Amino acid sequence: PRTELREVANGYVLLAELPGVRKEDLEVEIGEGGKTVRIEGRAGGRAKAPATAETPAAQEESAEATQPAKPAAEPTTAEATNTDVAAAPTPASEVAPPTQAEYTSTFSQTFTLPRPVDGGRVVARLEDGVLTLVVPFLEDRESVRVTVD
Repeated sequence: PRTELREVANGYVLLAELPGVRKEDLEVEIGEGGKTVRIEGRAGGRAKAPATAETPAAQEESAEATQPAKPAAEPTTAEATNTDVAAAPTPASEVAPPTQAEYTSTFSQTFTLPRPVDGGRVVARLEDGVLTLVVPFLEDRESVRVTVD
């Protein structure tokens, strides 16, 4: 997916375009002590078959309809037995409708961050096919201010 990662004053903002992805099909994980962000998910749906052109039989039928009618000649026995069945026009009621195909697309993207983040304070929102993550920096809890007496 198309993504953008920006550093702001107190952390990172990550935007990912995820059209067709539902929040139930999305997983966001902060790993490696707050040094990575992984986005994983899947999108699925139905794709309609492209608009089909008329079948060759329908095209012939249409062409014949625009031509003046010719008197029908009685086929000879040899012609009647050698008639190609595949060339016979198919009635519209027997033509199959366009099909729909189901698809599933999966993705996984991992970002390594220059500064560790606090995974417990991440805010994630999926709106109109765009995932927005607000990821605050991890506060340095090992530093302690020491007062001198």
